[in-house]
Amino acid sequence: GGRQAARTIHFIACFTFVGFIVIHVLEVILTGFFNNIRSMVTGWFVVKHEREGASHEA
Repeated sequence: GGRQAARTIHFIACFTFVGFIVIHVLEVILTGFFNNIRSMVTGWFVVKHEREGASHEA
């Protein structure tokens, strides 16, 4: 035990938590910031519709 052990544990926990937040914020930004924030606040996620006549077939 001791102060150094507590510092080490808190340092690791802090950087794990910060890393978790950074990764998740980047995921929200990369997948469409405003649409994701809107879905978190309102519960509605907007899906873009394809144009008429568009086909997935190659």
